[in-house]
Amino acid sequence: MLVLSNRSCVSSCPTGYYSTASNLTKYTPVCQSCVAPCATCSNATSCLTCSNSSLFFYSQKCVGSCPLNTTVANLTSMQCDPCTSSCSTCTNTTSTCLSCNPAVAPLFVAANSSCVAACPTPLVSDNNNTVCVSCQSPCSTCSLVKTNCTGCLASTNTYLSGVTAGACVSSCEQFYFANATSQKCQGCSTVVNLNCNNCFNSTYCLSCDPGYVLFTPNHSCLSNVPSGYINISGIATACTNNCTECSNSVDNCTVCSGSYSLYTWVNAGSCLTACPNTTISITNVCMNCTSPCSTCSNVLTNCTSCLTGYLYAVSSGNQCATVCPNGTYSSVTSSSCLSCTSPCLTCLGTATNCTSCSTGYLYNQACLSSCPSNTMANSVQLTCDTCVSPCLTCQNQTQNCTSCISNYYYYSATNRCYLACPTNVSIAGTGTSSFICVQCTSPCATCSISLTNCTSCASNLLYFNFSCVDSCTNGYYANAGICSPCSNNCATCANQSSYCLSCSASYKFYQNTCITTCPVAYSIIVNGTCTGCSSGCLNCSAADYCYQCPQSTVLIDGKCSTTCPSPLVMYYNESTNKFVCGDVNGTQQQQILKSSLQLSSVLPLPFTIISSFLFVCCLMSKLQFIHTYITGIGYSLFGCAESGAIAYLLYIYVKNYSSSPNSDYRSQLLLLIVCVGIIVGLNTISLLLITPCLCSDV
Repeated sequence: MLVLSNRSCVSSCPTGYYSTASNLTKYTPVCQSCVAPCATCSNATSCLTCSNSSLFFYSQKCVGSCPLNTTVANLTSMQCDPCTSSCSTCTNTTSTCLSCNPAVAPLFVAANSSCVAACPTPLVSDNNNTVCVSCQSPCSTCSLVKTNCTGCLASTNTYLSGVTAGACVSSCEQFYFANATSQKCQGCSTVVNLNCNNCFNSTYCLSCDPGYVLFTPNHSCLSNVPSGYINISGIATACTNNCTECSNSVDNCTVCSGSYSLYTWVNAGSCLTACPNTTISITNVCMNCTSPCSTCSNVLTNCTSCLTGYLYAVSSGNQCATVCPNGTYSSVTSSSCLSCTSPCLTCLGTATNCTSCSTGYLYNQACLSSCPSNTMANSVQLTCDTCVSPCLTCQNQTQNCTSCISNYYYYSATNRCYLACPTNVSIAGTGTSSFICVQCTSPCATCSISLTNCTSCASNLLYFNFSCVDSCTNGYYANAGICSPCSNNCATCANQSSYCLSCSASYKFYQNTCITTCPVAYSIIVNGTCTGCSSGCLNCSAADYCYQCPQSTVLIDGKCSTTCPSPLVMYYNESTNKFVCGDVNGTQQQQILKSSLQLSSVLPLPFTIISSFLFVCCLMSKLQFIHTYITGIGYSLFGCAESGAIAYLLYIYVKNYSSSPNSDYRSQLLLLIVCVGIIVGLNTISLLLITPCLCSDV
């Protein structure tokens, strides 16, 4: 945009002019001259530079001097420079503060007239937090307030306390030491590998941490007590009294120094130049002689004297014993063991009273090259052992005879002597000089009278009639190695006499027994054996012919059946307690028959009983009296009635049997015929007896 200057249009106003609007040139700016003392300006009142070099540019004006305390005259730029932002007022320079800007840097540092937000070390703010002041001696540095030390002045010989915060102390507290480098009281426990609880400096401990012991020669703390020291209340204390090692106390030695020997007693130990009488020094330790040594030399078992009750044996390597060793005997006078005289291996009381021999055999306290005749040489004990009577001589054992004394028999199988040869073992024979017992001839295990007359047999053989057999003959069985006879009715048997395998003549075999009559259910005899009836039959005359059936069945032609052939029916016969076959009439006639059979199952006719009674009475009367007065009329009447009853019964049975021929009726009919025969016989005899009686009555 162009401006009007001195009636010319230019792009910009010349120096000392400024562009502004004019009433005359309403639309074109006009260059106007700056107002003195401005050399250049932006408008009539705002200078950019000053025309006089002695003037200072300040706030778009040219002034003779800069405002006091808020600006500083810059003689180079001839401008009034404002104080820095931290200064509220300043002088000489913009950063030489007279007061501070509380919003930016509220703290005044007098040493360099500066304002800061926080006091630089070692300064701290005053109580009003407006001025930075120096730490109060002896503090070299402090915090927050001038008396709260964080470091101490070396010139004051003080150290920052490890106990009291912010304090400088001339001597450090317990458990702390003065660190001259840091000028602080440093905790003893903070020193690496020092292990001190309390210390004088970083290398000099006064007490140790738990688990460590204070070694006073260099005041260090050790995890283990050095050799020759003992831990007493946390301090390694040196052993005394010539101890190189000790326990519990400094004078309770466990190892001695130099030529001293350790002697211990009742939890205490001392280092001595010479061991007590009953001990000797072994590797610098006084050790008790091994019991029963009272004193010893060089080694613990090398006795030089013995305890009471023991004997000193020089020959056994200077030993003490309750019994003298072999080759010695106890001397009461010297309480020692003295040597036996050869060839005694051991002796008792004197040197020649042998109890065992080094050569030969002991016999009667003497050592012999060979044993007497009535003894045997014991090669184990090296003794002559006397043979046990009745052995005359023996071998290997005192009771192992080889010959016998008078009147005794020698048996070589047992090497024994007997007054009589063992029973059932052997028999007596005559030897060359004495009687001997001779072994039985095989296969006899024992014998009697002769060598072949057996009384028992060898294994796997059986004894039978003074001989030995492989198996028993018929009529005998093997019983514990002996053939024992079977029972009388057994032809052969096994295991026991009554367990039959076959039977003698006239006996029947039934379930390993022999009987004279077979049981009813086994009445059939086959090859001498009782055989049972066929199934469903109680009794039979042959294996397939039955004559007695179970209940609820009837007997038809030797068979048991549950039904009757038509037109017959099966009904229960109360007189025989059986089921039978018959028609309706037959069943009615059975009721009539029942009334005559109800008194007896053996003799069903009451008239027979009455006639028998009369017969006996008549017989007794006839025997006692020649002329009897008993009449035969009564007997005749009964006889007639009886004959009529028999005839009627016989008629019923014949009729029933013809209509239903079975074994039940047949057996009853046979019984009735037998009764008739008995009655007829009795009547005949009675008539013969009664006839004289009747004649006498006339």
